[in-house]
Amino acid sequence: MALHPVPFKVEFSNERVERMKYKVQDFELPEAEVVPGADWDYGVTIEWAKKLQDYWTNSFNWKRVEDKINKWPHFTVDIESISVHFIHQRSSHENAIPIMLIHGWPGSFYEFHKVIEPLTNPPAGEQAFHVVVPSLPGFGFSSNPPRKSWTVKDTARIFDILMSQVLKYEEYGVQGGDWGSVVSTHMSFYNGIKAIHLNMCTATSPYTPVLLAAHFILPSSWSQSLFKWLYTPTEYHDIAHTIRSFKVGSGYYHEQATQPMTIGYALNDSPMGIAIWIGEKYHAITDKEGDLTEEDLCTTLSLYYLTKTFASSTVIYYENFNVMTEKPTQITKPLGVTQFPKDVFVVPRRWVKRTHPGLTYHNRHDRGGHFAGLENPEALVKDVREFFTTQKENFVSN
Repeated sequence: MALHPVPFKVEFSNERVERMKYKVQDFELPEAEVVPGADWDYGVTIEWAKKLQDYWTNSFNWKRVEDKINKWPHFTVDIESISVHFIHQRSSHENAIPIMLIHGWPGSFYEFHKVIEPLTNPPAGEQAFHVVVPSLPGFGFSSNPPRKSWTVKDTARIFDILMSQVLKYEEYGVQGGDWGSVVSTHMSFYNGIKAIHLNMCTATSPYTPVLLAAHFILPSSWSQSLFKWLYTPTEYHDIAHTIRSFKVGSGYYHEQATQPMTIGYALNDSPMGIAIWIGEKYHAITDKEGDLTEEDLCTTLSLYYLTKTFASSTVIYYENFNVMTEKPTQITKPLGVTQFPKDVFVVPRRWVKRTHPGLTYHNRHDRGGHFAGLENPEALVKDVREFFTTQKENFVSN
């Protein structure tokens, strides 16, 4: 059966948008911190929540954002009982490389709104790209997975079908962070994939797990001395940051990986509830010196609420619980990795090379975090272009 994409317009009724605004404004927060003197070590602060509530109510304009979103060509196509939403922005430049950009949680296709134009329309003489940005199943405007046990391997399969059979790209690249990096990794097994770029790359330590466990077991002064002996100052900083992220910031993961519908249904009709649950991540694993704006955050939150996909977006953790306990899937095809210091998972280059023999490009920036396309889009574009330029000979048929 032929797979035919259908043009799609992002549009919500005024009534639904106004309902969202009313519910944001009507949400009642405590007058003061429940724990006197509490800061972000207890989670979201009242000050942050009230500031966001005020901006979302009085300054954010969804219809203006909607117009911005619709400047790109959107489509949906039915693949294996899933209506897959995607942006397909072709470049007018000759020899453009097809590339799929894949978001994660708590992100959306909007995560790439700052990089689509520079990738498709670069300065003269620089590599251009045909850009495809899908919504993961159960996110945004893509429908939910049709069954239990839908994993990232299934998503990788239908995204390959989107690129190779729907859009007819015989050869293409892929880029991703967070769950997008996991999907991208599993897409590397398909013939059409010629190169992969990740801005979050899982890798294993060359040392015994006992040494890593020492960071949790030994007194901090002992573990710090041990780690500083094993690693360079930058490596030590990144590993310590990663371990701390898991120690103090993984509560959401355990909830969504074990009882996703409990939190999913609880926040389904509460935009401020979604904001507090998701917004904590946009504070904890982002760079405060980055380019992330209040409009970026409120747009993302609005998409989760307006599309009614907060609950379905949490299921990816439940269905892929083993991802965090198994060894990372090895990438043997050409791999480029860009690391940002405030991301949740930042490990040494030698770990990456040991785990993924395909590594040919690695760069680490001094600014940026988990949502690279929103926080440091210039760096992401630069590295994607540099890496894929080195792989141009692999893209001969597009």
